[in-house]
Amino acid sequence: MKVLISGGEGLLATELIKCNPGHDIIAPSHTDMDITLYNNIFTICNEEKPDMIIHCAAMTHPMKNHYTYPEDSIQNNIIGTANIATACIRYGIKPVYISTDYVYKGDKDSNNSYKETDGVSPVDNYGWSKLGGECAINMVPQHLILRCCFTQRPFRHDKAFTDLYKSYMYVDEIAPIIWQLIDQQCTGTYNVGGESSTVYDFAVKESPGIGRVTRDEVPEMVPYNTSMDVSKLSKELHD
Repeated sequence: MKVLISGGEGLLATELIKCNPGHDIIAPSHTDMDITLYNNIFTICNEEKPDMIIHCAAMTHPMKNHYTYPEDSIQNNIIGTANIATACIRYGIKPVYISTDYVYKGDKDSNNSYKETDGVSPVDNYGWSKLGGECAINMVPQHLILRCCFTQRPFRHDKAFTDLYKSYMYVDEIAPIIWQLIDQQCTGTYNVGGESSTVYDFAVKESPGIGRVTRDEVPEMVPYNTSMDVSKLSKELHD
């Protein structure tokens, strides 16, 4: 299969290339394929004729930029993804969209793990921008949306939240799972992550000296608990 990976120099794209199970991969950089320019995407799709696009390109960290520069967040994560979706429809390409656990509300007092069928209601601009991308991808036949929760190894911060719950995995763990879902020809929406824990409990396993911080000590608007129910993923991987 010929696979085009957007954001080809990014964290996840790099790991996907490393563990590629044997597909023909094209991974243009932002300079070579600017997703905010639909003619740029259409030209590459017309020339390369990929069977699939794994859409990794996105505006992510730091989260404050989605408030300081909301127009950039819209252009990259919503309009850029809509451009990818439009190209997929035009050229008959299957999109695999890398979304996020931030589409879930993440209430402070919630003890639940979100299922794919639960309602989505982001609390921050990043989550809204990624949900906007999901809306476009949902209009493409035979799409795959992956609500991922991953971070780089080693843990990128010197402190970790003791009261914020997520379903973190390291990027080198999540990349092979993405390929497995692709090779099993999955469609629809999947939560992709690990066991629910505080960010501190996740990070301290490999970074024993990491510091502690609470959510209220940080001015950025991030959800308190976006733990995901990954039973659908587990069933797919083990059936």
